Amino acid sequence: MQTLKISQELAASTDAVLLQDETGAFVDCNQAALDLMKMTREQFINMTPDQISVEFQPNGRRSEEYALEMTALGKKGFHRYEWTCKNLEGGEFVVEVSLMPITVKGREMLHCTWRDITERKRIDAELRESETTFRNLLEASADAILLQDETAAFVDCNQAALD
Repeated sequence: MQTLKISQELAASTDAVLLQDETGAFVDCNQAALDLMKMTREQFINMTPDQISVEFQPNGRRSEEYALEMTALGKKGFHRYEWTCKNLEGGEFVVEVSLMPITVKGREMLHCTWRDITERKRIDAELRESETTFRNLLEASADAILLQDETAAFVDCNQAALD
């Protein structure tokens, strides 16, 4: 079997770049993928997405079933989605996956890019929690509170202000 190699340009990407064969197994990747997985190339190659994932994805789907569905969609054309992985040390991280069918040395493959969005997801969750706390404090106040924007237009108020 021919050895498949990611191009030198993609190998240098800070995003994880991977190649999946027709079975869904990873047959090549760059160093960024190995760094996320905390694995060596020998440990990682020939693994499938469900083997490096949490049991259930955030949407409630079992990783094994969802991986097959996403791989099938990727074979039909460009597809993007979020996926929760688990590295060799047991640490979880969230990636935005981009799949695209390509032909490499006569073989149909999936070109897969992972962008680590773990930190962005954490910040988004903190922001939602902060907004909820602010809203609860605003509504709990017995004092009238009115918020204005930079043009002095009222943009929000609490029930005490309405009363």
